[in-house]
Amino acid sequence: MNPSLLDRVRNRLIRNLNVPPRYLGYPCLQQTASEDYCTEQGTTWCRLMDDEPGDFRLPQNIHSRTELEDSRGKYAFSFYDVPELLQLGPVAAELRDCRLLRVRSPWQNDFYAVITNDDREVVVDGCQFSPDHARLLRGRPTVRQIDSACWVGTHSTRNYFLWLFFHLPRIHLAQTHLPDVPILLPAADLLDQPRRDALQMLGVRDPLFLESADEVIEVRRLNVFRYSMFNSRVLGEIRQRLTSGLPPGRKDRRIYICREECANRRMSNETEFWNKIQPYGFERVFLEKLSFVEQMEVMASAQAVIGLHGAGFANLLFCAPGTRVAEIRDSGSPNPHFYAVASILGHDYWHFVGKPAEGKPLFRDLHVDLDALQPFLNAVSGEHPL
Repeated sequence: MNPSLLDRVRNRLIRNLNVPPRYLGYPCLQQTASEDYCTEQGTTWCRLMDDEPGDFRLPQNIHSRTELEDSRGKYAFSFYDVPELLQLGPVAAELRDCRLLRVRSPWQNDFYAVITNDDREVVVDGCQFSPDHARLLRGRPTVRQIDSACWVGTHSTRNYFLWLFFHLPRIHLAQTHLPDVPILLPAADLLDQPRRDALQMLGVRDPLFLESADEVIEVRRLNVFRYSMFNSRVLGEIRQRLTSGLPPGRKDRRIYICREECANRRMSNETEFWNKIQPYGFERVFLEKLSFVEQMEVMASAQAVIGLHGAGFANLLFCAPGTRVAEIRDSGSPNPHFYAVASILGHDYWHFVGKPAEGKPLFRDLHVDLDALQPFLNAVSGEHPL
């Protein structure tokens, strides 16, 4: 039988006729929403905050919403969607008698799935059953038992943006709403010093960690959160918690997040760009060379921020509301996340598109139109002249 046809037959047997997946090698699993599973098990799920409709401004240099790109690409929403982006209120769910599966990829990233004892997949943010999880179940995995935990991870722990906007909000929600339940974190070897510093600043004590590269965690009560990453109240609370310990200081620095020493996505006319913005009081900062606290201090002191799209812009979380932000992105990568972040955090956002060199979007260098930057530079210097 054709392999693809065989897969379709197996999937239909599982999804339509309820054949146990283990009899067929776990080619797929039936799915159940976390709320439905809670109802079935008689456990609790609750909405922690109400949804809030989006009502955000256009970028400062965009005059009509129709000028915003409406292609979503691989993202959940587009630039066009941001002005009306719904802020979903977080939901907490207690899943009884579940298994958390973890597998490590060849490129040293971890992927997770949550399944029930009768082999259904529970839909949980940041988790998705895959052929690697099926391989794990068919073998002899390491099994560990935990009575109760709050799971806060996703498959991209190494991604700095997702660390700040996926992991930390869930840690904050766990501490706020389930303070007596241990927090279950991804493997310790995925947590570099900036991530450990953030955990310490949030007061995370005695967390549980995933351990072996491929393992199954049997959890009697697994608490999870559904959260959209973009909620002004949650992000504001995290910003307050993390920055409250910083020494009071100036709020007038003009920061250029420089990628000149990065491996990719650099500025092809770096010298001309720097000569253009330096007279307006900008200072060149290499965030990757700074500690987590130093990055917070720099961004908390900013009056204006400019740079190419990159992980450094995740630190907009620490800027004071009203900071002027100019993001320069690749036309081939319609990633609207930093526009959404700037809008939700109350920053004035400017949107520029660089001319790409040869290569793949997100990796290729960009040439910046210097004349197009002038309105942003005028706005910055007009508010606080040198």
